[in-house]
Amino acid sequence: MQSTVGFVAKMCKGVTSIRKRVLFSVAALFIGVAIFFFSLLGPANNTRSMSEFNEPKATEAMEVTGKTNENQEIVDPNTPLFTFSVLSDVHITNNSKHRFVTRFASALTQIKTIAPNCATIVLNGDFTDNGYANEYDMLNKILQDNSPLPPVTFVGGNHEFRRNYPEELTVFIQKTGMQGIYGDYWLNEHHFIYFGTESSGTDGADISDAQVDWFKKTIAEKYTKGRPIFVFLHQPLTNTVRSQTPEVVNDSKIRAIVDAYPEVIFFSGHTHYEMSVEGNAFTSGATYFNTASTALLWTSSGNKKEGSQGYFVDVYANKVVVKGRDFMNQAWLPYAQYEVKTPFE
Repeated sequence: MQSTVGFVAKMCKGVTSIRKRVLFSVAALFIGVAIFFFSLLGPANNTRSMSEFNEPKATEAMEVTGKTNENQEIVDPNTPLFTFSVLSDVHITNNSKHRFVTRFASALTQIKTIAPNCATIVLNGDFTDNGYANEYDMLNKILQDNSPLPPVTFVGGNHEFRRNYPEELTVFIQKTGMQGIYGDYWLNEHHFIYFGTESSGTDGADISDAQVDWFKKTIAEKYTKGRPIFVFLHQPLTNTVRSQTPEVVNDSKIRAIVDAYPEVIFFSGHTHYEMSVEGNAFTSGATYFNTASTALLWTSSGNKKEGSQGYFVDVYANKVVVKGRDFMNQAWLPYAQYEVKTPFE
């Protein structure tokens, strides 16, 4: 209602008569209230209840910068230490002509063109549509057809684990070459850590106590104050980026560990929300980003939208630049260009 109050104030400004002021105030208030309630209404079809959404706001510690070039891309005269890309919810099928397949291939082509020295590509969950072996085969074919590519990190999502967890985990490991469903590695002296669900048949992430204990121990290893730590989980944590109802087992325990490290930059997907939604990025202790989808987007009102988005991440000595990309239109997203500055506080 803050915007409605502002609307009333503007309507009243300059009206000198008390009687006129009262009349203008009443009229403006009715108009403002009407605008407010109409803004809550969305198209009747293909929507999700707004009561399911939370809308955290980014704070000043993580900001959309205005320092962009004519292509709406953040520019810096210095060379980053390294660059990597984060893509999410690719949803590869076994149909080579499916639009999700061609969109993923286009994203890979743009990564090679824009960041030829890209250090790694993180596929942040739901890289297959149903977790079938032939979908993994199609995914690997696309990667092979676009080689050479940097190493790929495969983060398990709910679409990889829909029926029989032991069997699907075996396929996941065999087809991706990952050592397990969760793990970590170091890249240019920076720590990369990824979570993974431990059961099938749910849209959420089943993170066991053992995995949480592992995470608490792992994030502390070789910790250097002020050096970014990159963490990946397919599903968002509660009250971070815009999301639905809580879907991560041990959510609060993970959040407590993460927020103890302001150096953490946390990427989550799952929701398919386009990067223009309020709460696309959020900081409270750590910094959190919604990774959208290369296959299909959701709007803030819960409608499906054809589109393909992902991130390029440039790591500098004194900041991390996170750049949202519209792969479908081969353009930068001016509202999703972020600088996370160090030292972290």
